[in-house]
Amino acid sequence: MNTRSSLLLVAVASLLLAKTAEAGLGWTLEDCKKHYGEPSGSMANSSGVNDYFFSAKGFDIRVAIDKSGDGKVVAVKYQKPVILDYVITELLNQNPPNAVWVEQKNLPAEAPNASRVWVSTVDNVSYLAFFEQSSIDTLTIGTYDFLVETPQQDKDYSSGL
Repeated sequence: MNTRSSLLLVAVASLLLAKTAEAGLGWTLEDCKKHYGEPSGSMANSSGVNDYFFSAKGFDIRVAIDKSGDGKVVAVKYQKPVILDYVITELLNQNPPNAVWVEQKNLPAEAPNASRVWVSTVDNVSYLAFFEQSSIDTLTIGTYDFLVETPQQDKDYSSGL
């Protein structure tokens, strides 16, 4: 492959990545619909959120929207058979915008099945992200308050959809 072909391949991959890796934290349900289409289902639960399920851009996506606050996404879970490192990086870089993620060396108890964990703080809000690698790879990104401090009743953001 010559240099011109290599550059074209990189450019096409970058365009595809830009379409795949979109933000979600802080969005409203209407924002989610604009980017992902109509939800395939929804579920209210006792942890103060409504969950909405989407299939878009090669991912199964679950978003948790705060129903007691301002109606914004407080957690998003991306699943597909294989999530490559560069896709993880792009999703982290955009959730939330302007986040600087720091990978943790020691895996915390909050993410018992995770193989990788990151933390970030933006505008005095703490965020947690964890990646689980299995038959279906899962990247979960959310506010620390929701993922850790909310009672676990009816909420399973630690594994599966």
